[in-house]
Amino acid sequence: MRGTKRQQVDALLLGFVVVAAFVALIVYVFAHYLGKNSYKNDDQMFSQAGVTVKYSEASILIKSRTYPVAAVTGIRWVSGKGQHGNISEAVITVNDMTQPTHKVSFITPAAAESFVQRLSLALQKAGGPTFTP
Repeated sequence: MRGTKRQQVDALLLGFVVVAAFVALIVYVFAHYLGKNSYKNDDQMFSQAGVTVKYSEASILIKSRTYPVAAVTGIRWVSGKGQHGNISEAVITVNDMTQPTHKVSFITPAAAESFVQRLSLALQKAGGPTFTP
């Protein structure tokens, strides 16, 4: 039995809603990860992927935590993370007993590597340590 016309319309609308939700999820994921590749760098600051280095304050903001740039003890990137080995991470270590390691995920090794290189330059510009990524 095929059901009433109303049931058919409801099933069709539900199908559209499911497809629309799936497309929205894909767009969000790509925008979230691809947005991490764009950065801002000017005379006052460098900012990318939730990490901001303020040059005049000699500070680094990692998500919601602020540290002096001198507290950064290391930066590096690693690839092959994630369920399918397709996620790369930038790893920032700081002098903080509560949260000594901060990770920022990227979808390509090149994006993580570029971020680490930019962050290294920004830390130097702010008077922080020199790292060789």
